[in-house]
Amino acid sequence: MSTSLAPTGREVAIGPPGTGLARRRAVLALARVETWRLVRHPAFLVAPLLIAYGAVGVGTDSPDAMLRTLGAVFLWGFGYMGLGLGAMIAANLVASRDRRDDAVEMLAAHPLDARDRTLAQVLAVTGPAAVALGISAVLAVVVRPWTAAAQLTYELDPQTASLGRALVFLLQGAAIVALLGVVGVLLARWVPTVAGALLAAVGVFMLQAPAVWSDAAARWLAPLATYRDPGAEPAAVMVWHVIYLLALTALAAFLALRRHGSSRRLRGALGIAAACVIAAGTVQLLAVP
Repeated sequence: MSTSLAPTGREVAIGPPGTGLARRRAVLALARVETWRLVRHPAFLVAPLLIAYGAVGVGTDSPDAMLRTLGAVFLWGFGYMGLGLGAMIAANLVASRDRRDDAVEMLAAHPLDARDRTLAQVLAVTGPAAVALGISAVLAVVVRPWTAAAQLTYELDPQTASLGRALVFLLQGAAIVALLGVVGVLLARWVPTVAGALLAAVGVFMLQAPAVWSDAAARWLAPLATYRDPGAEPAAVMVWHVIYLLALTALAAFLALRRHGSSRRLRGALGIAAACVIAAGTVQLLAVP
């Protein structure tokens, strides 16, 4: 049984080579180490720090004004995009550190192969996604964005005009962070340069920016989507959008694993994920007039 030193200073068992339960346990143990490394990475931490700094700069009248500004950034969805972009760059830097440090040959002797390490890094993205989900939970409990008072204070109508709409809208935030984080791992495997992740971040911004102000149905294909007319757009369209984001996340994860070779099971998983992306995307376009 081999061990790996976690960032906390404790040794974590990574298991012997082979297949089966021991290997799965080893992958999960490595994923826990990578999760801890990812949520503490400066590239991920800088996003909430910049958001908090912006809230302080805008809401200088009182602490309440600062908190309202900070809450509004996430209730409008932009805060989750910031977390997602930070997670993408952090995941890319963590997943590509073996090439940057010229440690590929050293890791070749690791009990877990490159595919297992990629899987662990994909699973580690659940850390930033959990942070986003925690923020959503705090907003749901403290702000209660489906209430009339919160809608008036934060100008939230129509995206959170009801309890169901509000909760699904907040769930979208965690899905965005998960998607962009896995895209970071995908880029590290296929485009192993930091410049690739930075260009991808610019590309995501260029894709998202027009969707924020557009009324076209195609805006639902961007990572962050909002309602425009609650009377014409059914509440279920946001549910389909979350499914669409999760399917894209799965597709990106399988494509990252594809870098290490193919198999019948992986090809099947890629096909199913692609079909779910197409189906969920089509339902969104058809549901919006």
